[in-house]
Amino acid sequence: MSSHKSTREVSAIIVNWRSYDLVVSCIAALEAGRLRIPPEILVVDNSQDEAGRALWRQAPDKGVEWIFNPRNVGFATACNQAIGRARGDYLLLVNPDALVHEGTVDAMAELIDSHPELAAVGAQLLNSDGTLQPSAYHLYPGLLRAVLDLTGLRYAWLFIRRSRHNAADRERMALMPAAWLKGACMMIRRQAFEAVGPLDESFFLFAEDVDWCFRSRRAGWQIALATGCFATHAGERSVSKDREGGISAYYTSYLHFILKHQGAGPLGLRAAAARWLLKVGAATRFVAFSLASVVQPERRSEAQAYWHYLTAN
Repeated sequence: MSSHKSTREVSAIIVNWRSYDLVVSCIAALEAGRLRIPPEILVVDNSQDEAGRALWRQAPDKGVEWIFNPRNVGFATACNQAIGRARGDYLLLVNPDALVHEGTVDAMAELIDSHPELAAVGAQLLNSDGTLQPSAYHLYPGLLRAVLDLTGLRYAWLFIRRSRHNAADRERMALMPAAWLKGACMMIRRQAFEAVGPLDESFFLFAEDVDWCFRSRRAGWQIALATGCFATHAGERSVSKDREGGISAYYTSYLHFILKHQGAGPLGLRAAAARWLLKVGAATRFVAFSLASVVQPERRSEAQAYWHYLTAN
């Protein structure tokens, strides 16, 4: 890592949907973990929940800027709203269910500052028990990835990679090149954001991070995982409040990415194949969660959500 000490401002952007308590904790972690770079914090609320907003108003005022939307405008649109107001040279996208570790914000900014080719870096995400969580990927959504997902081969590959690089190894590594980053804790260089353009608002939820990283690499920028920077990420806490809507958004965004960047193919064959593979993938998950619910009753709601998605589409 470079010895250069960046003094440029970081703008941390949090988008909330029915996770007011998590936002308070997320902000507290950012405040506690700041060192050389005091982050500007902007929170966009898509929930319209007055009880939750009252919780925020009771929290200590630390100069956080709140943006209250009259409706749920989607994640990408909310991020673009906040970025339009942000002043920082570095734009840190943080999910409400992510707790950024001490020193991570400064370290990510230093890495971007010392590597002019980088458009964005992501923190290594950790599960609540401290184990590694997939944070960066080398394969974009497409027919090949859909097949790998369906057969389980992609998950086997991720397991092999995780077993080859344990947490101690990753702390010694500074940057790991990637095709795209999970946007739960991703820092973007403002110069790159202005050159590549805003998040694509046609992605209501999911894949907007994949799309932006894809466009950045196509424009000549690099994307990397900062393997020595950490954030604990609960994962899907907001989506769990509307499991059916989250599942539908995931598959819709997956298909939209394929059609946007790869096209429908001759006679629409690629689009038809993608729809079929995604549908089969959802069906296998329905079967898996249905079987799991026999011994884990809490899985029944997930099985029902997949069934509703399948029968509605």
